[in-house]
Amino acid sequence: MKSHFIFFNITALPRSVLETVFVRVGAVLSYIQENLSWLKNNVEPWETVEKNWQATEAFRINKIKAGEGRIEDYFNDYPALQQQQGYTLLFNDFEHMYPGKGGHLFSKILLKKEDILEYARIKLKSTRNKYLNNTLRELLGLVDDTIAETSTNIALMVLPLVINVSPTRKLKKSTWKPSRAEISQGFIVQAASEGEVTTTILEKTEKFKKHGCTVQPYVIFVGSSPVEIKKSYVVINNTLYTFQKLITAVDCAFKIIQATGAYYPEESQDIWTAIQIGIYGITTPFDRKTQAVNVILADLQLKD
Repeated sequence: MKSHFIFFNITALPRSVLETVFVRVGAVLSYIQENLSWLKNNVEPWETVEKNWQATEAFRINKIKAGEGRIEDYFNDYPALQQQQGYTLLFNDFEHMYPGKGGHLFSKILLKKEDILEYARIKLKSTRNKYLNNTLRELLGLVDDTIAETSTNIALMVLPLVINVSPTRKLKKSTWKPSRAEISQGFIVQAASEGEVTTTILEKTEKFKKHGCTVQPYVIFVGSSPVEIKKSYVVINNTLYTFQKLITAVDCAFKIIQATGAYYPEESQDIWTAIQIGIYGITTPFDRKTQAVNVILADLQLKD
């Protein structure tokens, strides 16, 4: 659709009109700055947080689209995001940025999970990779068609295992070709117990420092297996959002990345990109569509 904006020289307007325009623009900017200042210094009452967040929505999103700031700075600037319900603010921003896309993961995974599981079975038959063979065999052996949540969890967990491995990547301090295990754990990490969560976070942070990367949002679930998930977390630096279902945590992580202009975790960038394009139906000028992404989108018929 072509735009039909008419551009003109604003200085050609009468002085009285210009003064009115500038006064009103100044009043709006002053109002936005007051709301931003409040958000930077308060986390309650929550009703006021939501009101001021909505009032500053367009201003904040435009700064994010312009590539200003990092996700850690964003969470530090707006402490309400560090509260357990803070993710709801970012969900609202996501809906503003991508109207009607919010429920796509939940609807499409129901339609596609059998295809994903069958794709994993085919991969299992053809792979010679020991880790891939053992992990796929273990996960697929847990599939129970009578328990929808279990098969959904396993469909999500096999996605980073069935995507092809991309070439070695050049990073700030090193080159890195993530292993199958690293790709998988860059997407969803398992902690057998609650006590392992903190250790897992520290190990991940140290690993990324070694590679000269920043840690981007990722998912941890607590449980002995995808059948026995006690709770799931979305991790953003020192902030952990808690959810009962794994799919809700994955959905939350994706929306936070989009709403804050964050990067996908380096080792699982391909699978997140495939989910973005194939599940949520979102494309941007910054997408890194590798051959691995194109293949899995085509094989699973995930292209809109």
